[in-house]
Amino acid sequence: MAFIPVPNSSDIPRPNVTIIDISEDERIAGVPTDETVFKALEALHRDGIVALGNAINIEHEDAVNRQMCADADYLKSKDALWHIQGRETGNVSLSPPLNKNLFFKDIYANPFCLHILKYVLGPAPEVRFIRSNVALKGTARQQVHSDMDFAFPEMPFCYTINTILCDSTEENGATEVWLGTHKNASINEHVAPNEPYIKKELLEARAKVVPPIRALLPKGSIVIRDPRTWHSGIANTTDVPRVMLSEMLFAKWYGNRLALTLPEELQPTLEEWSKEGLISFPAHFVKGDVDHLELSGLEAVTGTAGEDYRSPNNFPFEGKVQPFIPPAGAVLGTVN
Repeated sequence: MAFIPVPNSSDIPRPNVTIIDISEDERIAGVPTDETVFKALEALHRDGIVALGNAINIEHEDAVNRQMCADADYLKSKDALWHIQGRETGNVSLSPPLNKNLFFKDIYANPFCLHILKYVLGPAPEVRFIRSNVALKGTARQQVHSDMDFAFPEMPFCYTINTILCDSTEENGATEVWLGTHKNASINEHVAPNEPYIKKELLEARAKVVPPIRALLPKGSIVIRDPRTWHSGIANTTDVPRVMLSEMLFAKWYGNRLALTLPEELQPTLEEWSKEGLISFPAHFVKGDVDHLELSGLEAVTGTAGEDYRSPNNFPFEGKVQPFIPPAGAVLGTVN
């Protein structure tokens, strides 16, 4: 009898990101069922991404979205936007408002996400990055990339939680995702050791097996994503900004060196959330308000890094136990 190979499940094309709806009973309990955890972990390991529907209070999303759309308009008027891969893409990164009134638990410490992540990152993963990707009206797409630009661990060590504050559609710039590309991912897939972009020949080969899809997601969804997964920002063709929050959680063993800068008024709230053992917020707490609109560059992402932070190229990923980071221009596999 001839052997007929069975395709790896990561190599079977799928029309969209897997969306697992949180039931009303789960929302009331504040905990996902074992079935939900199983389905989410299966999709996360297989595809590198999974979405939980009906996981966030819509009023909370609307409140943050209104503020961030206003912030984007203000910064645009001052020509002070932080553009991602050029102005033509319309992709910009903003710091979300960092005050108690808009720092909602179901967005920044979503219990359904955390009960899933504890099985892949271990206890109390550390929040080291809070930022956003805002798709303003644009005319060009990003290059396909992962969020890595260094010799990253070839295993899960960090996950990104993305909260889309409106329906994510083809018209308003739903992200292009290359499902399954987190598996066996390495810096050798990149055009250079210090670049996030994926080699053209690898894109062409992968597209023949599993073409990329658009992450079309309803409002109220929250996404867990392996940042090693290939993806690309696509132009928003509408006049309405599409806001997506990004929060990165790292395994404690990784020893990420960075810390958020947050207002002191948030400290009791975050300490209370941390008591549940599902999340931790290493942060510098400062008196008074933190003007999120004045943040720029490295501090906009992470706060103070400290003198032992060695590589500004790969923030916010530097950790104490990560592999050697090749200097710019180095050729992998050689010894200097």
